Amino acid sequence: MDVSAIVTAIGDVGTAGASIGAAVLLGLVGIAVYKWVRRAL
Repeated sequence: MDVSAIVTAIGDVGTAGASIGAAVLLGLVGIAVYKWVRRAL
């Protein structure tokens, strides 16, 4: 049984998940900053 292919697939999914998580976090921070700036002006 070839385990390296499974390990590679799991690593790819983890990388994609991290990218999606970072994008969501960046979006939330962007919205918060936008609301803060709009309120400050």
